[in-house]
Amino acid sequence: MANSSISPLALLRAELIKLKHSPVWYILLLGIFLTASGVFLGHLMDAHNMVKLNIDPWQRYFKVSLAIFNLFIVVPYLLLLVSATVFIEQRADAWKYLYALPSGRGVFYITKLVLILLLYLFSLAMLIVGLVLSGYLLNVFLPEYEFTYYQPDLLNLIEFMRHFFIASLGLIAWQYWLSLRFKNILVPLGIGVFGFVLGIIMSATGQKIALYLPYALPMIVKDMDMFRNEYIAPSFINGLNNVELHSIAFFLVFGLLGYWWENKREVV
Repeated sequence: MANSSISPLALLRAELIKLKHSPVWYILLLGIFLTASGVFLGHLMDAHNMVKLNIDPWQRYFKVSLAIFNLFIVVPYLLLLVSATVFIEQRADAWKYLYALPSGRGVFYITKLVLILLLYLFSLAMLIVGLVLSGYLLNVFLPEYEFTYYQPDLLNLIEFMRHFFIASLGLIAWQYWLSLRFKNILVPLGIGVFGFVLGIIMSATGQKIALYLPYALPMIVKDMDMFRNEYIAPSFINGLNNVELHSIAFFLVFGLLGYWWENKREVV
């Protein structure tokens, strides 16, 4: 009698179990910690210039935090997250064992991609919590910031995170395909680091080519008063700009390419 295929939910649970002793959770916590602690220490050490009485401090606090996150943190964080998730199988040479299971190859490919997206969503949610808590903690040391006199605009912060998530989809799919394409983890990481540096240069100099570079899209999706964003425009889809549409297009192209390649490649 033929074995029945494993349910996607069971595969997702199995992937989560694999992460138990992997560096993924440390990477996730590190990304949150670096962002929250960086803006916290900046406000703590430069209170003389930062404090503005009778002005909502949360708006500026969140804006500075998100500027740090989208310029310095999000791309390296996603490079490490994708590489570490795929490296679990590469280190154990486990792909051939996975493909011996009754589920098709495409199911494993999609399950791991969904896991990466869920981990990224979880990290964004935890970042929101970390920023709010760090703001209240800062108020303990420096009450003149007046954080407790105002309510943090969580809906606006969540909206920012939504844009970051969509703008990161293309990078995730591209880096995921690279990580599967090369058995050596250093190759996709090296390409990713080069792309990160190139993305900063293209974004900072206002080059329109940044719209076609997955590494630059999370940096330019929202105007954080850091780059010239004249080429950013609303799209034909309400609530999405052209940066997000480019990211979705990259996600579909490289997601489907990876799915096709994963079903065709030989595993020995």
